Amino acid sequence: MKDNLIYTDLPPRLIELNKVVYNLFDSKKIFLQNGDNGFSSAPSNIALVKYWGKKNDELQLPLNSSISFTLGGFRAFTKVTVQGRSVEKSENHPMLFKHKLFLNNENLETKIPLKMEKIINTILLPCIQSLALEIKSQNNFPTACGIASSAAGYAALVGSIADLLQLDKHFSQDNLLYWLTQWARIGSGSATRSVFSDKDFFVKWKVEDQLPENKKIYSDTLSIPYNEKWTDLNHLVLVLDSSEKKISSSEGHQYVHTSPFQNIRLAGLNSKLHLLEQAIANFDFKKVQEISEEDAILMHAVMQTSSPKACYLTHETSDIIHSFVQRRNKLQAEAFWTLDAGPNIHILYMPSACNFIHDFIKNLEIKKSGSLKILKNNFSGGLMLGRNNFYEMKNKLNTTGALS
Repeated sequence: MKDNLIYTDLPPRLIELNKVVYNLFDSKKIFLQNGDNGFSSAPSNIALVKYWGKKNDELQLPLNSSISFTLGGFRAFTKVTVQGRSVEKSENHPMLFKHKLFLNNENLETKIPLKMEKIINTILLPCIQSLALEIKSQNNFPTACGIASSAAGYAALVGSIADLLQLDKHFSQDNLLYWLTQWARIGSGSATRSVFSDKDFFVKWKVEDQLPENKKIYSDTLSIPYNEKWTDLNHLVLVLDSSEKKISSSEGHQYVHTSPFQNIRLAGLNSKLHLLEQAIANFDFKKVQEISEEDAILMHAVMQTSSPKACYLTHETSDIIHSFVQRRNKLQAEAFWTLDAGPNIHILYMPSACNFIHDFIKNLEIKKSGSLKILKNNFSGGLMLGRNNFYEMKNKLNTTGALS
């Protein structure tokens, strides 16, 4: 197989785990046949301190570490099915069989991204010339508008492949988590923060900056300790524009070095991350609020001063944030805002701020002369593998609702 159809430059530990999988294929301990399925559902996440810019685009290695909050109610549901020799061969790669991708519409096939194809080919290398995967994936929230749909999607993809291969029976829990975080990251950087359990509210994607030149090491992802009071944290998104972004996050990352504010933002990040971890551990809501809002402003300043500009922060978004902060500060409500790479505003708040949030949204709707679309995160679950968990989660969210 051509090198451009598989990943060859991978972290040493991931290479060793891939070899384990290949040996399991060779010894017939993993055997795939037409019709075999794998299931997974995975949450989105919202970064409180964000990454913007990459050291390595292909392997999704970020310029800086980040910390996120898991959005268990905003999920991707992915099912992979093995297809055998009856599947048509790819026109571009006649020695391979064609993977099929269906996103949010199981009757409409979508062109599979090259990196997704490479992930599948590398994981299933011993048998990829005799089978293909059919991938059906659905989100219960809007795609490509600043709610990290790619994070949920790639986390669910690698989770469904892990379930297909029954890696939970062949790997230790630690090795399985590492395998999931690394492959999810290669698909979409922020996806590496979406593969943890329902008890992992806050996740850190850590980048090692100072290493010996001869030591090849990559980023790692880990859950960070938190105060139990955070389990009451609420989250919603004010959807101001659900259309797909004109400039994707992948494109935006490429131009980060052209902004005069990028180095300024990076200079204070390590200290900011340390302070955020302390605030999360001690339930210092005010400090988490200050750090998260400041970093969102700085990231969007970088985006808007890059060349070409990625102007995700609209006038409407700015006006609403300004109004929110004024009212919040006046009432001293435990609530704060943040943004991803999009115009839609994430609001995180404690139960004590529910009345403030209700009144704020009601006033917004009056100004807009109509209802405002709101996505409310009603569940805190993490990555889930297996058919039963897949359908149980789907039914749960259909009942409780991630949308309102």
